[in-house]
Amino acid sequence: MTEGEVMAMPSTVYLLALVVGFLMVTLVMQTFKKRTVGDGAAPAIPPEPAKKIRFTTATLAEFTGAAGKPVYVAVKDPFSDEVTVFDMTKGIDFYGPGSPYNVFAGKNASHGLALSSTDSEDVTKPLDKLSASEQDTLMQWYLKFASKYPKIGYVSDNETDATTEQIPEEKKPSAAEKKEQ
Repeated sequence: MTEGEVMAMPSTVYLLALVVGFLMVTLVMQTFKKRTVGDGAAPAIPPEPAKKIRFTTATLAEFTGAAGKPVYVAVKDPFSDEVTVFDMTKGIDFYGPGSPYNVFAGKNASHGLALSSTDSEDVTKPLDKLSASEQDTLMQWYLKFASKYPKIGYVSDNETDATTEQIPEEKKPSAAEKKEQ
């Protein structure tokens, strides 16, 4: 090796290190871009429907994902007295028939979510005896669902509540479908 070749070697190593460093920074930046939504802001909350559907406890029970029906789960809104119904159909692998959280489908699952329990006896109990920690857990579930799933209505067993539409006919199961369930 000549003296010129030895002198050129550090600059070649430096240039190679610079290129490798640039490629690593580019790769890391691409990875972080994929993890953020849009400009890095919080995930978008699905818009609320123009008309909310009023469900009774009985009509909500029909939407468990069985017989090709959608999966609906109701959760107490921590910011109001309303029990919000979410369309969980895009999460059917978690909430549909035979899935780990199907116990919540077609129900006001607030109590079970607050306790982080999938025991069917815990799911629909009253909320009046929840601890502050359990109320916080319920709020976290509500916020998670509100950020991922569309709100389609609310639960009210008050038959005189006429502030919103009833379940549209195309979403109601037929008599034959009811017999299948």
